Amino acid sequence: MASSLTLSLLIPSTSNQAHAQSNIVPDDTLGANGTVVIPDASVKGLPAALIEGGVQRGVNLFHSFDQFNVGQGLRVYLANPAGIENILSRVTGMNPSDIQGTLGVDGAANLFLLNPNGIIFGANARLDVQGSFVGSTASAYAWGEDGYFSATEPESSRLLTINPGALFFNQVASVSGNIINTGTLAVGKDLTLSGLNLDLQGRLSAGGNLTLLAMETLKGRDSVALPFVAAAGGKLLLMGNQTIDILALTHPDSGLFSLGDMVLRSSNPITGDAHYWSGGNFSIEDIDGSLGNLSSPHDPIIRSAGDVSFNSYDGASLHIFAGGSVTIDNVKITGSDPTNNIQETVTLSNGTTISIDGSSRPTLDIRAGTTDIGNPIGITGNPTPNQLVLSEAPTTANIKIGEVIIEQPNGQVFLTNQYQPNAAVTGSIEVTTINTSSEVGNAGDVIIDSGVDIMLIGTNSLTDNQGLIVAITSGSGQGGQIKLVANQEILLKDDFFVTSHTFGSGKGGEITIEAKSVTVKDGALVGTSTFSEGDAGSVRIKTQELLLKDGGQVSAITFAEGDAGSLTINASELVQVIGIGVSADGKFPSGIFDQAFKDSTGKGGSLEINTQLLLVFDGGRIGTTIDASIIENSLTFLPDNQIDTTTLLSNSCIFRSREQPGSFIITGSGGKPTAPGSGTISPFATGTVRTIPSDGSSSPSTQPDRPWQIGDPIVEPQQVYRLADGRLVLSRECVEEFLH
Repeated sequence: MASSLTLSLLIPSTSNQAHAQSNIVPDDTLGANGTVVIPDASVKGLPAALIEGGVQRGVNLFHSFDQFNVGQGLRVYLANPAGIENILSRVTGMNPSDIQGTLGVDGAANLFLLNPNGIIFGANARLDVQGSFVGSTASAYAWGEDGYFSATEPESSRLLTINPGALFFNQVASVSGNIINTGTLAVGKDLTLSGLNLDLQGRLSAGGNLTLLAMETLKGRDSVALPFVAAAGGKLLLMGNQTIDILALTHPDSGLFSLGDMVLRSSNPITGDAHYWSGGNFSIEDIDGSLGNLSSPHDPIIRSAGDVSFNSYDGASLHIFAGGSVTIDNVKITGSDPTNNIQETVTLSNGTTISIDGSSRPTLDIRAGTTDIGNPIGITGNPTPNQLVLSEAPTTANIKIGEVIIEQPNGQVFLTNQYQPNAAVTGSIEVTTINTSSEVGNAGDVIIDSGVDIMLIGTNSLTDNQGLIVAITSGSGQGGQIKLVANQEILLKDDFFVTSHTFGSGKGGEITIEAKSVTVKDGALVGTSTFSEGDAGSVRIKTQELLLKDGGQVSAITFAEGDAGSLTINASELVQVIGIGVSADGKFPSGIFDQAFKDSTGKGGSLEINTQLLLVFDGGRIGTTIDASIIENSLTFLPDNQIDTTTLLSNSCIFRSREQPGSFIITGSGGKPTAPGSGTISPFATGTVRTIPSDGSSSPSTQPDRPWQIGDPIVEPQQVYRLADGRLVLSRECVEEFLH
């Protein structure tokens, strides 16, 4: 507003909810220049009661009433003399104000209505205010320590002429009266309602900011016939010091809408069964301004052109569409919601599709950095937010989520910043824990699609549940599918586990990973396993470069009757398996494993690695379970030159255990004469693979073995050899004198 009033609200200690009378009765507390009511005036060409007089102090005009009510079908206006910018009215009697008709200002001034006993806006209540309107059940308006306009101590009021540049409220005591609205309250500038409790069932609309303040509970409800709408052309603030309780999903026009930021603030978890649309940032906050908690037993949908942030969510399927970033610490999805109206097919950045349906599946659906936030609907009154106005455009499209738990079977977690993306913002996705496991029915699916990176960082602790993406089935249901897609890097580190296991008769879920580079390090794991009769799911990795380092592993394993899944790695440039990890239980190698463990009766799966360069050194391993009698038949014949054999290094290690049979695929000629199929397996045990002497020497080196280093000779292997312990290595025959 061009000029406004800086105020605080002083609060009484008693209340009286007497039924409002349909009349306006001025009191005599302002002396001879008191308020005058003209009952048969004409305002804006229609009959109305016109309130004149009052006490003027600078740009402020003061009125005082014993009772203030607007009857059904009546129009009551306050005159706006020249130079007046703020009209302040108080009710000193004992009854609440009952507004059943139109209350307005015959001009552009701001209107303030103060009644400590309460204010009721009926179904036919309307505001005709070009400026701002403030309705409050406080006891007084205060100007700091300089003066106040009191409804409970009218004789001691000091009427000031000051006109500060902002409207500010400071609640300094307890409110006694409630505010009830079932009408349509629309103003040209700011709209503020402040009371002990707010019971809101109608439409509230402000051209500027909309502020709803309750010292105890703010309640919003709709019905089949009447929507609950709170719409702001600027910022929307809802604050309930004790609770905010919104249930507004019955009417299709219901919702909370703002062209600026939207903030819901309470000291306790906020119940928010509603649809939200913010042209700025959206946040749930505690009273102190820190991030707060949201719960919804039904179906909230949050659409925000900016960032979305709150501490936790507990409830039914949650959908978030954000033009910026999304930050939530904890999410618990307790079930689906049949009234959910988001059912669609979404195309991921790699061209595959998924189905989203929060009505039939317990769903967490977060889409950051998107241009598809829709438009606010169902808003009537003045104004209608119909265009996007951002005070600060979003700068990132990050998603940062702490712990996500899907409590019911067949759930779904979808995190993306690739859905109809805004090219001006990019971001990564960071997750601490996602658990979609189920003991009854199917486990839930997890899909993460990032325009930049996916960062999965654990806690270096195997004793807590942090650092996991798990989709485990324990019964006859299927394990959940896990799909991770990123344009740049997918990083797993510090004991972060991505697993889809089966502990029952159901088949385990599949894990698919696709990114420019994939790094699994520091004890992190990507794997599927079976611990019962169900078969394990497969693991598929598509990348340019795969790095497994310092205990990082990719595996498909059976520990029981079920078969291990297949493990397929397509790395167009490089696969590196390097080093050994260290934990409290000892050391463990970096590796790629597709195995049947000892005492299991299930079969090992197939292992396929397609790459131009495979480096396995410094303790790293690649392992698969085989039947030693059919090694040659287990090698899949592939075209020539899948691997550049000149880059194969001595000191590489490819080993096999000798448990239940599986298959093993080596892609590339490996130094064999023409094709992988033409090589032979040595029929004799070679014992160990020794260092080949350098510089043409025929005697073994006296130097101790060490890992290959840059500058060392590169030796091309001739064929596949099986060692006495059953391991296979790519090597070449040593000269006779060297073997002796």
